[in-house]
Amino acid sequence: LASSWVANTSGTLASTGFTNSSSLQISPNPAESVLHIQSEVALQQVVIYSSIGQALRYENVASTQLDLDISNLSKGIYFVQTTSVQGSTISKFIKK
Repeated sequence: LASSWVANTSGTLASTGFTNSSSLQISPNPAESVLHIQSEVALQQVVIYSSIGQALRYENVASTQLDLDISNLSKGIYFVQTTSVQGSTISKFIKK
């Protein structure tokens, strides 16, 4: 079966809707009660996901910065997806 596989290296394995995360800052990481998100462009939506991909919180925003209260989250690893007119970025953060 493996002898019939063909490798294609001309494409990418990512969605074109994702942006470079260098324009996004998330701090502190790890965080205890508040997660500060700063972006160079206005964010439209922020979603927090658990480590198994369950959407836990949605925030519709129209700002370049946001302070999220995460005090109700259990300790662990989470992902935050930020969406702007330029696309989406997913970043990992730790709740301690």
